[in-house]
Amino acid sequence: MDDKVGKVFNYVQEKILTGEWDIGDKITPEISLSKELGVSRSVVREAIKKFVALNILSRTQGGGTYVNNLTPNIYFNDIIPNISLNLDGYLEILEVRKALDPLAVSVAMANNCSILTAELIPIVEKMMEHKDSDREFNEWDMEFHKKIAECTDNELMTRLYDIISQLLKIHGRRNIDKDNSENQDRLEEHIKILNAIRENDIETAKIFSVRHVESSINEVKENM
Repeated sequence: MDDKVGKVFNYVQEKILTGEWDIGDKITPEISLSKELGVSRSVVREAIKKFVALNILSRTQGGGTYVNNLTPNIYFNDIIPNISLNLDGYLEILEVRKALDPLAVSVAMANNCSILTAELIPIVEKMMEHKDSDREFNEWDMEFHKKIAECTDNELMTRLYDIISQLLKIHGRRNIDKDNSENQDRLEEHIKILNAIRENDIETAKIFSVRHVESSINEVKENM
């Protein structure tokens, strides 16, 4: 995306995400946006076209451009992946996961998901196999949590974990300077979560889910 178009795109995206431009609102006219952002109207028009193509905005003949009723899939598939991340952003994702992981595991277990343990065992085995490689280990780590999310039967939660995984890949961060002993610690944390799920101990599974993310948060803070 051209830098100028990207500038307008990010501006419009922020207005929508913050709710400043709410569902049904008529957005600022192109000529006003071009003056405010210091770009040509053609640049503004190109950025707006991208939102129209994503079904986030709608144009009316001679009547302006309006914010559509945004479904969760529009948020998850089209808006969130465009958010850029720095190290602080990565930390924010972990803070979200600190709240989300115990919720996901408790809902999945409450659903009596019969395949959960069977699905998680081979994932943990893959983590064991790749504990000396951060990239592969991290991929299986995230797969572990995505599998739990799938067993919640909650489409939004499943999609949110997909997006978190995508954001981390987009960000390109892979556990700063981790050594093998730290991967071993993370592996053991996942085994504890798995064992709690096996024993149908929801509270213990929630506790270890929180501790696991807290460990990652502490590692990030140590390297900031």
